[in-house]
Amino acid sequence: MTMATLHPSDVPYLLSQPWCGTVPHHGLHYQTLPLLLEMLNDHGHTSSQRRALFALSAMVRAFPAGQTALWKSGALSHLRGLCENKTASSKLCVKAVTLLYDLIMEEDSTLKA
Repeated sequence: MTMATLHPSDVPYLLSQPWCGTVPHHGLHYQTLPLLLEMLNDHGHTSSQRRALFALSAMVRAFPAGQTALWKSGALSHLRGLCENKTASSKLCVKAVTLLYDLIMEEDSTLKA
């Protein structure tokens, strides 16, 4: 599979592979963040949303450049929309809020160090 044929549904699978040790760097380089955010808005497919949120989390945890790109991309409104959606899984909303909490705590611990 080449990057030219990359489909948004392929992104979570690629980002979760153990051979991809530099996932965050590759994710930012290949502009996967907008694809993942687009998948979060796919309200008809909970499994795609779950995988996109997992991949998004893997891209930004303990990676300041990824977190900066996440905030600049307007991810907060996407995550809020995920929780406001009446058909979305409550587990998905909890995962989104947990990601936000973890990122805030990570930023807080970085500032205190």
